[in-house]
Amino acid sequence: MHTRVGQMLMNIGHLYKAQGNYSDSRNEFKYALLIFENKDNGQNKKVSEIYGAIGSIDIIEENYESACYI
Repeated sequence: MHTRVGQMLMNIGHLYKAQGNYSDSRNEFKYALLIFENKDNGQNKKVSEIYGAIGSIDIIEENYESACYI
């Protein structure tokens, strides 16, 4: 898939997160992660951004152990 699709999925993930819909947000981020991990052998800077976004959801949900080990 194209990285533009990955970016759109990230944007949707951020929208869901802002709305408090953390489950759907996490799913969108994970779909985006699949795209960016397959791009440039996982060396795309978006990969770390997505991991940070997923970790921030875990922190909001007070799931600290998961936030440290995505």
